[in-house]
Amino acid sequence: MSWNLFHRKKSTSRENREFETGVERMKCLDDSTRHLNKEIKKMIANANLYGRSVSKLNQDLMELNDEGCQINSLKDFDSSVVKQEQIIKDMITGFDQTLSAPMKKYSTIFPHFEEMVKKREKCLLELSKLTDKLQKHEDQRKISNTLKIEQLKREITPMKEEYDQINSGIVDEVSRFYNNRLDYLYPSFNALVNIQRLCLNETLKSVEENDEGNNEEEDDDEKTIEGILEEIRTLCITSD
Repeated sequence: MSWNLFHRKKSTSRENREFETGVERMKCLDDSTRHLNKEIKKMIANANLYGRSVSKLNQDLMELNDEGCQINSLKDFDSSVVKQEQIIKDMITGFDQTLSAPMKKYSTIFPHFEEMVKKREKCLLELSKLTDKLQKHEDQRKISNTLKIEQLKREITPMKEEYDQINSGIVDEVSRFYNNRLDYLYPSFNALVNIQRLCLNETLKSVEENDEGNNEEEDDDEKTIEGILEEIRTLCITSD
């Protein structure tokens, strides 16, 4: 949204001060929302990059396993990576649905606000022209201007009512929108924290399951070696 329209001298009237305050608030929200949307895109892009890196690492290790290094732990790692890839996909889907989509919807209010402000500016300009004409005719103090003055007053009345309605509507809507910003955004960021926590827990669970499997294999190997040593100790070797 372009804010060049509002770079002007501060007004002294109460209604214009309220309007200008609302414009400044919307400008800050617009800038913050744009920045936040960029950060969300970066976060999703990094999550995708993380997923591709995990897959590439697993692929390289599996190629090593196929070359003759038959390591059972690599097979377990492959199973763990498959689970991890699904976790990452679910995480990205969660980011998109609970954070990216709501923020995109949130951003649509700013073009709507810009249209409302342009409508207000147009109405104010027309009202100012009529008011200037009225002032000019009244200053001339000519009897011939009486009809023109009455006509201008009739034109100004509905124009002033329209302007007041548009202006108060903008001020009220901006105030509600600004005051409710945290109520709208909090669920998205709460969901973000919950998604990250869930994905982390699932990742740790997958790693622990893989680690338990490796420990069982190590225990079996130790039992086998111990059995061989025991057989050796029972042998009776004598020399005549």
